[in-house]
Amino acid sequence: MTDQIPNQLYFQDDAYTLVAVSNLYLFTPRMFGIEPCMVNTACWRGYVAYFLLQGRRLVVKHLEFCTLDDEVPIINEVHAQDIHKVGWFDYRYINLDYELDYTGGLLIANDYIGCTGLYGVNPAIEHRTVYELLFHRGSLIAFHDRSEVVETIRKEVKGLDRVEAIRSADKHFLRIYGFQGFGEWYWCTAMQFREKRATKESIALEKTMRAARADYDEWLAAVKERRKLDKCA
Repeated sequence: MTDQIPNQLYFQDDAYTLVAVSNLYLFTPRMFGIEPCMVNTACWRGYVAYFLLQGRRLVVKHLEFCTLDDEVPIINEVHAQDIHKVGWFDYRYINLDYELDYTGGLLIANDYIGCTGLYGVNPAIEHRTVYELLFHRGSLIAFHDRSEVVETIRKEVKGLDRVEAIRSADKHFLRIYGFQGFGEWYWCTAMQFREKRATKESIALEKTMRAARADYDEWLAAVKERRKLDKCA
């Protein structure tokens, strides 16, 4: 699989790659009625989103995408720029400042070092710096530096083949965080590609959103319980 262009999140005046999500319904252009299509093999999902924290609020700052739609909407009074002649994507929104209602965790990373040779994904273990950000209804409620934990996991999976490295790393992340940490593009993109074929109508997208948000309650309870045990240990 070709390396995928990652989504990015700007945090503490630096750009980070978004490597994992706990709640699959973080963002999709379908929220605006836009049906993205594949750019090329480097972007199967058909868009790149640039997220930003404004205060503690999570917003979509910029968005680039491809689509077969004849028209694209005005969002937050922002018109899309036609950029199909100057890059891979068809359109770009600048300074959207669109607030998200996201509830869940994100893993963001930078200082790429590589180590697994896993094409197509952006795993946390291939970065020196990794943060965990926790949100409730779009507001940041906590963040943690997980770089040391990731360094430990990286050492444990070193030397494993591709499949075993994925399985081992994900077991660690599932145990520690309650969600997979081996890259949202490794598993989320495949889901979105299937979703495009199977759930074009908005009612199906709404079902996906409700299910994802319902899963969060169970996830949050598990995280709290795990961290209570960690403090007692």
